[in-house]
Amino acid sequence: MTKTSYILADYPAYIIYDGMLCDFRLSEDKGYCRTCPAEIRVRGFSKKYSNDYLNSFTIGFSEKEGYWAYGNSTMISDSEQAKGVCFGFDLGDTIRIEGKLFTIEAAPNNNIKLVPVSGT
Repeated sequence: MTKTSYILADYPAYIIYDGMLCDFRLSEDKGYCRTCPAEIRVRGFSKKYSNDYLNSFTIGFSEKEGYWAYGNSTMISDSEQAKGVCFGFDLGDTIRIEGKLFTIEAAPNNNIKLVPVSGT
């Protein structure tokens, strides 16, 4: 994997890897859905911070909704936290989830939607 960025913020600092080479597996069973243990970060929502991966998302699957992504909440803290690892994308990138390809597109309120790529 290619490391694309080192520091997102001082607390916590993230190492962000290019997610284009990954096939994300949804291995956490919540009973009603499965989710990916690794978060993804998407940049491109704000011109002011266009080079930073600011928006954090969890991807998952449920029988009712199919494949989806939801935004994770963010909290600013003055206490030290361990450096985290996550995977970075831009709007319009393709993400592979369990062997299926999706395009990451913007949705209202700084959310994203996963649009299936035809033929996969």
